[in-house]
Amino acid sequence: ARSMCLSSGSSEGSGSGSDEQGGGSDSDSEDINVDEQGRPAIGGSIDLSTRVFDGALPSGADPGPLIADCEAVFTARATGAGEGLSSGATFWVAANAKPKTALERLALQIFAHHAAGAEYDPSRSGAEWWTVVIDDTDDVGLHWDRDYDLQADQGLLLHPHLATVTYLACPAAAAPTLVLERPSPLLATEPLSGPV
Repeated sequence: ARSMCLSSGSSEGSGSGSDEQGGGSDSDSEDINVDEQGRPAIGGSIDLSTRVFDGALPSGADPGPLIADCEAVFTARATGAGEGLSSGATFWVAANAKPKTALERLALQIFAHHAAGAEYDPSRSGAEWWTVVIDDTDDVGLHWDRDYDLQADQGLLLHPHLATVTYLACPAAAAPTLVLERPSPLLATEPLSGPV
């Protein structure tokens, strides 16, 4: 059995730099304002509490086409022991873009739901998204979603303002997403360990 999910991060002014669909960041020329948690600063309000939305997809909707799309664009592959982060493509869709795929449409619907109370520039804001398709024997290690290119280029750990995980299929034996009340440091040189 396989687990399929769409993960996305919503932010303003920065993408991962590794996007496949254009509009990625140029971390050398961006002014980035962050809040006390290391997320891009925005105006307005967003509910940042950890929540679960059962039935986020329409009742009775066939997830088959979305699952097929997830499998088609999934590129992340596991690394060997001690090799660091896995690599894979992520995708960016601006908040004011017309979605080209069902996955872009879903990412924008999730963005619009969560950003309804926020003040942002729709041409510079949106959702970076990627898919994860794993087998029962695969492992996804503990991590923070962040801009890995900005980390490599400037040593900053910039996170999406809001991150989501949408499970489209999940075998009973699969482990759920674990969320801890532990922000990461702002600088990659700072220790990751500490109290939760």
